[in-house]
This record gives sequence, structure tokens and C-alpha cells, in this order.
Amino acid sequence: MDNPIVVEAKKYLDKVDFIVDLFDNSFTWGGEDILRLSEYTLEEFMQRRLFDTLDKSVDQEVIRKKLAEDIAKKHGETIVFCNTKAGTKVNLTMEFHVFEFDKGWYMAGKILKTERVA
Repeated sequence: MDNPIVVEAKKYLDKVDFIVDLFDNSFTWGGEDILRLSEYTLEEFMQRRLFDTLDKSVDQEVIRKKLAEDIAKKHGETIVFCNTKAGTKVNLTMEFHVFEFDKGWYMAGKILKTERVA
């Protein structure tokens, strides 16, 4: 049986790699590709918050402003600079879609391209 939130997200994206609860920025689901890339288990991944995974060397105010703009657009492409569990820096180009489900707001993401940064 499919997870209902994943089924809902797939109405907007043909593939879903992760889903974030926008109320508290927690990951509510992660697919095999993002787990392999991030090096987290599903349990570890779901205990993370979106901002925990972002690279702290990047201006956090710029990241928050960009995220707010992306959420307001509701659908589009963006690039996010992240750290893996082991600390490897990765640029993720992703397509995202913001949607309402069961009285909450979520952002689903699909990875389009990954680039490891030295």
C-alpha cells in the first residue's frame, strides 16, 4: 500500500524524492535516491529538518528568502546546496511542488541533477 502523502505528491510530480512538512520543515518522506545520496537511513532522514541538511557556509538569510520565494511560487525548479551525513557538499537541482494535504502544507521535491562539490 502506498503512503497517502506520496500518492498525493505524485499528482503534481511524476517522481517524488522527498516531502517536507512546511509547518516545521521536517522531512515526512524520503525515496531511495535521496537516501542513497544523503547517506541517511529513512529513520534518520525523517528526524532531520530541511535546514539541518543545508550547508551552513551559505548565508542562511539568503536561503530562507529563496525558500520563501519558492514556496510562494508553489511550483518550479531551484538549486539547493546541501551536506550529506558524511559532510560531503552537494548541489541539488530539483523540481518542487507545494501542495495542501490533510489540513497541512507540504513541498515535494524531485531531483533533476546532483553535483558533488569539492
